[in-house]
Amino acid sequence: MSGQASTSTNIPSMTVQPRRGKVKLPDNYIGDRIESQKFMLQCLLLFAAESDQYKTDQDKIFLVLSCMRYSMAGAWAENFLLKTVGADPPTDLGTWVNF
Repeated sequence: MSGQASTSTNIPSMTVQPRRGKVKLPDNYIGDRIESQKFMLQCLLLFAAESDQYKTDQDKIFLVLSCMRYSMAGAWAENFLLKTVGADPPTDLGTWVNF
């Protein structure tokens, strides 16, 4: 052992996190009753897959409203926003369940 230095290699343990697949944003919703269930399922899938990003009711409501830009749904979303965020004073968006 004389003259030999101890060469212990400390390799940090690495935990590999499994990669989650990306979930695409829901399709734009125009207010069609037939497409409403599909749209809501797409939203719920995104909320579950990206739960760290959609933690609050407000986060979820903002996402849904951002997908309601055209036709009847767009008019409804605009009216909803005018009554809440555009009110004087602005009011709370409410809960996800009530939305």
